[in-house]
Amino acid sequence: TTTFRMLVGDLEPSQGSIYRHQTSTIGYCPQHDIAFPAMTVVQTIEYICRLHGLEPSRLVEALLTQFQLNPYRHRQIAHLSGGTCRRLHLALA
Repeated sequence: TTTFRMLVGDLEPSQGSIYRHQTSTIGYCPQHDIAFPAMTVVQTIEYICRLHGLEPSRLVEALLTQFQLNPYRHRQIAHLSGGTCRRLHLALA
């Protein structure tokens, strides 16, 4: 956990160096939920895509299918079960 937190800039390393290949990407799914409770599943995925400079139209449907979130696509995050919310956060990572 500490290593991942340092890799994503969530924690400042006390010593040493971290190197990664410039073209590699890192997905990070923190233990605490980061979603916005009033947003729907689709709105949240679209928002995170835009934050990362990605085109949502290509990713939303794929992520909804891959993480079995289609039945919840228009449901607010506040009304998801804990397991469904974790799947959403894994998709966001």
